Amino acid sequence: MVSVNTNGGFGNHDSYSPTISSDGRYVLFHSLAQNLAGTFGGLGTENLFLRDRLAGQTYALTTDNTAPSTQSASMTPDGHFCGLCWGSLLISKLFIWNSQLTSLIYTNSVAGLSVVSISPDGQTVAYLAGSPLTLSVVNLASNSKPWSAPELFCRIQDCGSVLMDDS
Repeated sequence: MVSVNTNGGFGNHDSYSPTISSDGRYVLFHSLAQNLAGTFGGLGTENLFLRDRLAGQTYALTTDNTAPSTQSASMTPDGHFCGLCWGSLLISKLFIWNSQLTSLIYTNSVAGLSVVSISPDGQTVAYLAGSPLTLSVVNLASNSKPWSAPELFCRIQDCGSVLMDDS
């Protein structure tokens, strides 16, 4: 069972749309449950979770009880990085989660964010945002500004620290 909390208890609502890492260790999934990673939110509010099957730990990647559902999520084949977009057409965020550090390493508000995809090596993120929808790419490993999105830029240093430049 994947949609369980750290103590082994079952989720108190539906879980769905799983993505599994190539070695089976990590499972990224959507859930309406509020008891998978601590108690938060209202029952029936969609959030995104990452289950580390080896460590027996479930992480809540989103934890808001008022925001609309997660629009899109993507994970590298090894489960090291997860990219997700979450929110509404007016207020949405792009997140990058590092499962080895067990923390968010990048977040940015992007109006109209609807779809995200992360490259197999975790170094590039593509997403749809705006009105009309525009495909943009962020290179997380270089100093170059992303294509079609000059407001976003980040670089992952060793140990997962992040530098951001919004200029």
